[in-house]
Amino acid sequence: MTQPALRYFKWVSPDGTDSLSGTIRWAPAGAKAEPGAVVCQPDMDASLHATTEPEAWEAWAGYGARLLELAPVEEHPPVTINSSIVVAAAWRIVRELEVEREVEDSAAALGPQAELVQRFVSLAVWLREDELDELACHIVATEHDRHLAESVAKDAGRDPSRLALWSDGRAILQGPPCAVRDALWALVARDLIGTPDGITGECFTQGMYDRLTLPYRQVIGLPHPDDG
Repeated sequence: MTQPALRYFKWVSPDGTDSLSGTIRWAPAGAKAEPGAVVCQPDMDASLHATTEPEAWEAWAGYGARLLELAPVEEHPPVTINSSIVVAAAWRIVRELEVEREVEDSAAALGPQAELVQRFVSLAVWLREDELDELACHIVATEHDRHLAESVAKDAGRDPSRLALWSDGRAILQGPPCAVRDALWALVARDLIGTPDGITGECFTQGMYDRLTLPYRQVIGLPHPDDG
């Protein structure tokens, strides 16, 4: 009996770029993806991820993510990573699919940095052990800094755990304090610098933000483009 051909899919950011790097463009911003267009890595490294089970990642739809159907490029066959993830050096776009979305104001839930928070979480879960170890060596934030960032964010009704779609992401948020968790809460609360905590009245400050994000800025990159 002939097995049905595998179908491949890719969730991308609302602006059409890769949700992990933010640098690889899969579709134009504000326009549908072009059927037949080939997307590839500049160095042709086989690291462009796709999935055979798009429904496993459909929570991204609530944050404006777009869904593409892909086809392999003959010269660059996909390599299977696990039961639902494959990678290849290049993909051909078949079409952009319509996505049903729940009506939700992600900015109200995550603040004006909603898209940056989404990208941050999608990158954080792929950090290597050596990167996490190096981040740990640069921690300068205090427990007080952490408390103020988390407190003012929660006072504003924000909850980044809704973006932790993988067990690794949940572990970062629910585990002990770490540089990634510090930077994530700081990013969520970035626009709330100068806002007082609802209980103590103490403000979340620029200095607190800088200390919370320092290891991430030194080792990985800027959580927010204006942090430079």
